[in-house]
Amino acid sequence: MMNGAYVWRYHAGIGRWFVYGYKDSERAAKMEATKAAQWYALRQDDFKRVGRKLRLLWVEQGIEDVEPDRKYPRPWKAEHWNESGITWTWDYDLTVWRSGSWRLWYSRESGWLLRYPDDSIQVLHVKYRYDAMREAAMWINLALEE
Repeated sequence: MMNGAYVWRYHAGIGRWFVYGYKDSERAAKMEATKAAQWYALRQDDFKRVGRKLRLLWVEQGIEDVEPDRKYPRPWKAEHWNESGITWTWDYDLTVWRSGSWRLWYSRESGWLLRYPDDSIQVLHVKYRYDAMREAAMWINLALEE
């Protein structure tokens, strides 16, 4: 019971990455858990990759500049965007959003793409720029955690 009403709890995830919550009905809880499981299934290989302590791997390979930009630029302009503590800046010459050595751009063939400091590219399974920046911030933070 929650706030005097019966609720259904759901929990879905892969490994140490999971989502949980409460819904008013069993059907709604199952639907939400199914959506979360599908979201994780699409990204399962990406989770395996970032789970390998990428920061340490990059240091071993001699890649030192792996931190994204985290400061608010002054003056703030339309070509800047901050998401989850990461500041993205639009690069007019390359037509990409950049944050340190990280790059984010949209391709008509593949959708939103995130380039890592080691030049590997990951497809983000989202449609809109805001969602791409939010998901890219999640992957960056997971890749850099120790």
